[in-house]
Amino acid sequence: MAAISPLLVECPEKRPDWGIEIARRAELPLTIAAKVDKVDRSYYKARIKPLLRNPLIEFIGEIGDSNKAAFLGNATALLFPIDWCVFRSNVITDSGGR
Repeated sequence: MAAISPLLVECPEKRPDWGIEIARRAELPLTIAAKVDKVDRSYYKARIKPLLRNPLIEFIGEIGDSNKAAFLGNATALLFPIDWCVFRSNVITDSGGR
C-alpha cells in the first residue's frame, strides 16, 4: 500500500489526482487519508470521486493522531504530489522521515 497526502485537507493544490495517476500507472494499491473541507467538496465530487472507482484506490477520509503512525509506518511509500512550492512539510515530519 502507498499512502498519499495523509492527514491533510483534500484540495486541488495537493493534487490527489496526480497521486492516483501515479499509483494507477505503477499498478499499486493506494490509500488516501484526508479531510475534505466544505470549500473543496465540489472539487472532490467532480474530480476525485470518479477516480476512486479503480479497485486499487481507497479513500478512507480523515484519520486521527492515534492512527497516524500505523498508517504511515505500514505504507510502502508516501506520495506527496503538491502543486505549489513548499520548503518544509509536516507530512514528511509526521512520517518519521522514512
